[in-house]
Amino acid sequence: MIGLGYYNTLTLKRKTDFGWFLEDEEETEILLPNKYCAKDFRAGNSIEVFCYLDSNERPVATTLKPKIERGKFSFLKVKSLTKSGAFLDMGLEKDLFLPYREQTRKFDEGDAVLVFCDLDQKSMRLCASMRWKRHLNSDTTELKLNQAYEAVVASKTNLGFELIVEDQFQGLLFFSDVIYNVEIGQSLQVYIKNIRPDGKLDLNLASIGVDRLTQAAREIYERLMQEDGFLPYHDKSSPDEIAREFKMSKKTFKSALGMLFKETKIKIEKNGIRLV
Repeated sequence: MIGLGYYNTLTLKRKTDFGWFLEDEEETEILLPNKYCAKDFRAGNSIEVFCYLDSNERPVATTLKPKIERGKFSFLKVKSLTKSGAFLDMGLEKDLFLPYREQTRKFDEGDAVLVFCDLDQKSMRLCASMRWKRHLNSDTTELKLNQAYEAVVASKTNLGFELIVEDQFQGLLFFSDVIYNVEIGQSLQVYIKNIRPDGKLDLNLASIGVDRLTQAAREIYERLMQEDGFLPYHDKSSPDEIAREFKMSKKTFKSALGMLFKETKIKIEKNGIRLV
């Protein structure tokens, strides 16, 4: 079955004046217009395409890469505003509709808003919602503490930053755990330090314990290798410098330097650190 709003791997079936018709395993067909077709297409070959309804409400395939997919979250730029809703740039010829009822705040053309992309079951059109929390998953049984996950910064609260983890889960990064500059819309690697009974996550920007020190030491060593064996930073550098350059706290940086020093991999000089 061809999934609207998803990438589909389909078979090149037949060429027409309008483009190639592709089909799935159930022999359902969809048109890939000429502008997306390559000269070396051959019947029977497979191709990955994104499928959706075009401006005339017809199922169509494209090789363009959308900025959001069905079932996922993304920050999209507002292209236009109407009485019934807004239209967002999703990277395709057709914009993504954000109904007025799914908006949670006022915004202007050119602003970027966080939305969830879904399929309207009546019209079969892709649509957006700013009510992102209702689309999250609370079943965290497969998640593990102190393991790295991908996340995006969704909003800022009085306690810290709310993040969407792995396009499924809600997490909170407390201000006290922010060890470098964090901005809304930024993609981050985070570590889970606590899973609450309601399925929400407390997050860290660094893993906890010896594993994090080993990782930090490896990152510093690899950076030294890239910079001809010398870096103008040491245990007297400011916390802001360390956070900006190494994305770690001053405490972690100093402990990692101590680990490298004990292993006789570096020497600490007046103006920085150097490989031995």
